[in-house]
Amino acid sequence: NHFETWNAGVLGPVQLSGLNKGRRDLSWQK
Repeated sequence: NHFETWNAGVLGPVQLSGLNKGRRDLSWQK
């Protein structure tokens, strides 16, 4: 399925970087 491949290729890295940024933001708040 082309759409699933695109989904994983585009949204996967975005979600990972978003999680990493969220963790940094939380650590900054402490």
